[in-house]
Amino acid sequence: KGIQIHYDLLEAAGLKLKGGLCTVRGEYHLFVDRRKSTADIVDFLEDYLAQPLPANIPECPDAIP
Repeated sequence: KGIQIHYDLLEAAGLKLKGGLCTVRGEYHLFVDRRKSTADIVDFLEDYLAQPLPANIPECPDAIP
């Protein structure tokens, strides 16, 4: 079981959304905003993937099929 990484434009109703980690039906998903610079994306991924997964990861809304 791994982490699915979504590299998308994170925006809803004109609001820029923050990326992050959540679960969908017990699977881990990490959302990365594609508008970030390459250096920011690398930093973002390092921050999330360099440490153990937290025990209290929130469940994502049913936006993902």
